Amino acid sequence: MLKYKLSYSVTNEGKMESKDKNLHKGHRQRLRKEFFDSDITNMPEHKILEVMLSFVQPQKDVNPLAHSLIEEFGSIANVVDAPLSSLVKVKGVGEVLAQYLKFCSKFSTIYNMSKNKNNLKLTTTNEIVNYLKNTILIGNSEDFYYICLDAKSKVICCKKMGVGSNFQLQLNYRNLLKEILNFEPSSLVICHTHPHGKAYPSQADKEFTFNLEKLMNSIHLRLCDHIILSHEDYFSFFHNKLLDNRLAKNQLKHLNDDLFTFDIGFKD
Repeated sequence: MLKYKLSYSVTNEGKMESKDKNLHKGHRQRLRKEFFDSDITNMPEHKILEVMLSFVQPQKDVNPLAHSLIEEFGSIANVVDAPLSSLVKVKGVGEVLAQYLKFCSKFSTIYNMSKNKNNLKLTTTNEIVNYLKNTILIGNSEDFYYICLDAKSKVICCKKMGVGSNFQLQLNYRNLLKEILNFEPSSLVICHTHPHGKAYPSQADKEFTFNLEKLMNSIHLRLCDHIILSHEDYFSFFHNKLLDNRLAKNQLKHLNDDLFTFDIGFKD
């Protein structure tokens, strides 16, 4: 009797395991079909991440890992933007997978820049901000970018120039102008990021912008705007009328070949 019950129990377990396998059979194919055949804007982020992970770990059920990553970082954007050191701390994420996720982040930036190159006009503050949001990444440091525009306001290039610490970035006027003149632009938009604070300019931000605008005007280039971009909002010098009016009333300050400390930390 004991042998019969044990045999019956093992048989049932085998059936349950078989049934469980049947439920997951074809799951990856169905998931990929859903991804490629439907509007992914309504697809849960953990499913999209699962599709991404399935190409790197094709023989493994990556659904639990996708859930873990979203739970740990909050969103796909936060996952791919997370430092390598943070990604590898998640159970199931090795160095190669972490590097793949970082590759996805960098590739999206290059893709957007390539797609928009020479085909996009930036004529309003909203257009500039949307372009920046789709092109650059707000990382853990204060970064500086510039956008060169031609005479018809078409994008010539968008380049990162300076990478600072959490609260400070140093730039050199001479190096900046030397670099942008290689692209022969008619006008320029500059941007720096505030990953840890509000999008609001410090006094040093203002002085840097006014000085740069004055210098650009002297060589017949126009500074269209200076955008400060954070995760939550943005600040436009042009929209807030901080360009041109001040320029007409003030002389150039502190402009020399030394590094100008671009203090972009926000303080309450």
